[in-house]
Formats: sequence, structure tokens, C-alpha cells
Amino acid sequence: MVKITLGEKGRRLKYNIYSAGILLLVLMVTCTVCRRIDWSALQRGEFEKEMLQLEEQVLLEHQPADQQAYKFIGLIGPRLRDRWLAGYIYSRARGEGYFIGRMAPPDFRKAIEAQKPLIDAGKPYDKKKIPNLKMAVEFKRLNCRLLLTEVEPPSALPNRP
Repeated sequence: MVKITLGEKGRRLKYNIYSAGILLLVLMVTCTVCRRIDWSALQRGEFEKEMLQLEEQVLLEHQPADQQAYKFIGLIGPRLRDRWLAGYIYSRARGEGYFIGRMAPPDFRKAIEAQKPLIDAGKPYDKKKIPNLKMAVEFKRLNCRLLLTEVEPPSALPNRP
């Protein structure tokens, strides 16, 4: 019986095939791990940092306390609209609440209106009763509370006849 070998080229080919298989396995494991990471938490963290920087910017301007909320709303409103977010901000200094960003969904707006006395008083409110609540942020130095929800872009809405 004659054994046919490819010599040195055959050994290199065998190691190249093994190396490609190992590389493919590492790539598959990396993709699986990356899929399981909650990237939205990282994005939320970045957004919170940006909001805190805006708070700092408003505080550095040394405006009266009742005007700081207006300035903050003016700075954060466009950022919410760009990210397709709607929110409700309550300023304790002014004693008023405002819906900002995109047009809030009706169920979010109704839930906020139902719990408005608790939110406005700074007391704990039932987060489970506010549908699609994405984030709630307290701005202690501005004396404000912000509740956010996502809004569907028009292209995602079903076509109506």
C-alpha cells in the first residue's frame, strides 16, 4: 500500500485549517457574548452624563432658581426630540410641570396626569403604572424631576386608511 503525502505543504495546510477553525470558534463565542450584553444600559449611562453636564451648564450661569428650569428645558428639549424621547419635567422651584421633547403617547400622558400630585410633591410614585417608562432622573441642584419614555418614529406607526 502506497501512502500519498503532501509533505511540508500538507502540514502547513492542516495547521492553517485548524487555525481558521479556532478563529471561527472565537468569533462565534465573541458574537454570542456581545449579543447578551445590555447595550441600552451603556447608552442610558451616556445620556445621563450628558444631562448632568447640561445641569452643570445651567448652574454655572447663575440665573435665578425659577429661571433655571426654563433654561434646562431649552437645552434638553432638542436632545430629547433627536432621540425620539418624550418626557415630563417638574420644577419644584416654579411649582410647575411640563411635557417636553416629542409628543408624549396618550397612555404615558394619562398615567402622568393620574400620578401628578405624587410626582409634583417629590414623593415616591408607582413606576409600574407608567407605561414604557424608560428613565426617571432627579436633578437635586436644579430641584427638578424628569420622567422619560420612548416615542415611535412615524415610519414605525401602522398605516391608517
